[in-house]
Amino acid sequence: MSIDEYVRKIVEALQSTDISEPLKTQILSGIDNIAYRGLSVVMIHVPPQKRVSFIGNKAFQRRGPSTVEVKGQELVAVSKQFPQ
Repeated sequence: MSIDEYVRKIVEALQSTDISEPLKTQILSGIDNIAYRGLSVVMIHVPPQKRVSFIGNKAFQRRGPSTVEVKGQELVAVSKQFPQ
Protein backbone atom coordinates (compact mmCIF):
# COMPACT_ATOMS: atom_id res chain seq x y z
CA MET A 1 0.00 0.00 0.00
CA SER A 2 1.37 3.42 -0.92
CA ILE A 3 1.53 6.27 1.59
CA ASP A 4 -1.15 8.12 -0.39
CA GLU A 5 -3.50 5.12 -0.13
CA TYR A 6 -2.77 4.88 3.58
CA VAL A 7 -3.55 8.59 4.10
CA ARG A 8 -6.74 8.18 2.05
CA LYS A 9 -7.86 5.35 4.39
CA ILE A 10 -7.22 7.57 7.42
CA VAL A 11 -9.18 10.44 5.86
CA GLU A 12 -12.11 8.15 5.00
CA ALA A 13 -12.15 6.74 8.53
CA LEU A 14 -12.16 10.23 10.07
CA GLN A 15 -14.89 11.43 7.69
CA SER A 16 -17.19 8.66 8.88
CA THR A 17 -16.83 9.56 12.59
CA ASP A 18 -19.14 11.67 14.74
CA ILE A 19 -16.41 14.15 15.70
CA SER A 20 -17.99 17.56 16.28
CA GLU A 21 -17.28 20.57 14.10
CA PRO A 22 -15.08 22.56 13.67
CA LEU A 23 -12.62 19.97 15.00
CA LYS A 24 -13.45 17.39 12.33
CA THR A 25 -12.78 19.79 9.46
CA GLN A 26 -9.61 21.08 11.11
CA ILE A 27 -8.26 17.56 11.60
CA LEU A 28 -9.08 16.56 8.02
CA SER A 29 -7.28 19.62 6.66
CA GLY A 30 -4.30 19.01 8.97
CA ILE A 31 -3.26 15.58 7.69
CA ASP A 32 0.11 15.41 6.00
CA ASN A 33 2.86 12.92 5.40
CA ILE A 34 6.42 13.86 6.16
CA ALA A 35 9.80 12.22 5.72
CA TYR A 36 11.57 11.44 8.99
CA ARG A 37 14.91 9.65 8.97
CA GLY A 38 14.12 8.10 5.62
CA LEU A 39 10.64 6.94 6.60
CA SER A 40 7.20 8.30 5.68
CA VAL A 41 5.25 9.43 8.73
CA VAL A 42 1.59 10.48 8.72
CA MET A 43 1.20 13.63 10.81
CA ILE A 44 -2.23 14.70 12.06
CA HIS A 45 -2.28 18.24 13.42
CA VAL A 46 -4.97 18.82 16.07
CA PRO A 47 -5.20 22.56 16.73
CA PRO A 48 -6.24 24.03 20.10
CA GLN A 49 -10.01 24.31 20.40
CA LYS A 50 -12.16 27.17 21.71
CA ARG A 51 -14.74 24.84 23.25
CA VAL A 52 -15.25 21.23 24.25
CA SER A 53 -15.40 18.85 21.28
CA PHE A 54 -17.45 15.67 21.20
CA ILE A 55 -17.45 12.29 19.51
CA GLY A 56 -21.15 11.64 19.22
CA ASN A 57 -22.47 12.57 22.67
CA LYS A 58 -19.23 11.81 24.50
CA ALA A 59 -16.43 14.16 25.57
CA PHE A 60 -12.90 13.05 26.43
CA GLN A 61 -9.89 14.48 28.23
CA ARG A 62 -6.22 13.58 28.24
CA ARG A 63 -4.88 12.47 31.62
CA GLY A 64 -1.20 11.71 31.34
CA PRO A 65 -0.80 8.97 28.74
CA SER A 66 -4.53 8.10 28.80
CA THR A 67 -7.68 9.51 27.25
CA VAL A 68 -10.76 9.22 29.46
CA GLU A 69 -14.43 10.05 29.00
CA VAL A 70 -15.67 12.96 31.11
CA LYS A 71 -19.27 13.36 32.26
CA GLY A 72 -21.34 15.48 34.62
CA GLN A 73 -19.37 17.74 36.93
CA GLU A 74 -16.08 16.73 35.31
CA LEU A 75 -17.40 17.90 31.93
CA VAL A 76 -18.49 21.21 33.46
CA ALA A 77 -15.00 21.65 34.93
CA VAL A 78 -13.38 20.86 31.57
CA SER A 79 -15.63 23.34 29.76
CA LYS A 80 -14.55 26.09 32.18
CA GLN A 81 -10.97 25.71 30.92
CA PHE A 82 -12.01 27.33 27.64
CA PRO A 83 -12.30 31.14 27.31
CA GLN A 84 -15.84 32.45 27.51
